[in-house]
Amino acid sequence: MDAGDALHSADVSIEPAASADRSDAAQRWPGLADLPEPQEVFVVRHRRSGALSGAMAVDPYPVPFRITGRAVRLFVDDGPQADAIRLALLREAERGAANLGLQALYAGDSVPERSEQSRLWRRLGFESNPKIAHYEVVLAAYLDLLTPMYDALTVRGHVPIEARIIPLAQSPIGEVIQLQIEHIGGDAGRLETRLRGRGYYPFDPQLSRVAMMDGRVYGFLLAQVDRYRRLMVESRVVAPGHRRSWVNVAIMQEAASAALRQGFDRIRFLAGDRHQDTHRLARKAGPAMHRREVMVRRVGP
Repeated sequence: MDAGDALHSADVSIEPAASADRSDAAQRWPGLADLPEPQEVFVVRHRRSGALSGAMAVDPYPVPFRITGRAVRLFVDDGPQADAIRLALLREAERGAANLGLQALYAGDSVPERSEQSRLWRRLGFESNPKIAHYEVVLAAYLDLLTPMYDALTVRGHVPIEARIIPLAQSPIGEVIQLQIEHIGGDAGRLETRLRGRGYYPFDPQLSRVAMMDGRVYGFLLAQVDRYRRLMVESRVVAPGHRRSWVNVAIMQEAASAALRQGFDRIRFLAGDRHQDTHRLARKAGPAMHRREVMVRRVGP
């Protein structure tokens, strides 16, 4: 019996949070109150005193990577039993994920490499997924890299005169959905809701940009603004046959320019192991790089 099981069976109970529990937990751990709804919340309660000693928020939507799983966030005060409480919560989350046919748990937020946060997750059986890097760079410096590239493509005649870069709000949503599902995956119904700027983690209809030509979607960049008003590029897709053309630079430059006009000073984006152009762009940002983080996950048996 591991520490999590021992704690669960002898000292505490883990249960879905009732309304009063959510309120009490949010007062004790304010980060819990900041999370967008919906979240499944569980609390750890001491059997004798009834006091709360931990909480966990579980994102109901699966993380859409090759190894699918659920994102979890833990809220536990430091102390002698802190890791045992965390393990007990994670065991509960694993049971829920397994019931849905999911294989992994993901930390709800990426963490800086070689940080105390990453060491804590490793103690809990998580490992870094180096294939997914999270970057945050100064937006003006990002534009200083992209704008000369875009200008050069235009001057050399590589950007067709009839090409247009338009806000997502003005685009044919159906084509965007089709390209996204073909190349990234996801649920069409939920994706349409997000593309229309509604629901859970909606895409910004004005900051997200779509490349159009001859009435067809050639590519798009989907961005969202999180609860801390941080700009995050979640998805960038270019239609087959156009990936080494003007489209990629154009959608990035136009989206970044729109964000700068709206007062954003930083931009966040993801890069997988096959996105070498994105990694190179981040490295070129040099001193403008704010941080590089990694995703951590725990894959079940």
